[in-house]
Amino acid sequence: MDLNKLNLYIKDFPDNSIIVGDRRFFLHGITETKTLDLCKIEIEDEEENCKMATDYIKTLLNLNYPIYIIEKNYINLTNYIQKNENSLIIKKIISEDYFEIYKIFYREK
Repeated sequence: MDLNKLNLYIKDFPDNSIIVGDRRFFLHGITETKTLDLCKIEIEDEEENCKMATDYIKTLLNLNYPIYIIEKNYINLTNYIQKNENSLIIKKIISEDYFEIYKIFYREK
């Protein structure tokens, strides 16, 4: 996969977007926006890692940052959020062989 193509996929994202990723492999190709690397959260337990990442995501959403998740069956943050967070909605916006990108936002009250 050509990691430079990632920037083509995200070029229309809002300027203040943050992309959360669970593999450095994906994040190295992203140069057009900020990223949050879940591998830097040094918690070995996958569920605890997902919980901490979800807390970060909620904080960033509360600060009005558009949040996207890029992953492909590694930590499975999107699965964790769908099972454990009723207040958040995840919408798949890009699906490729090597990765998927999801937009995450709060459910309307």
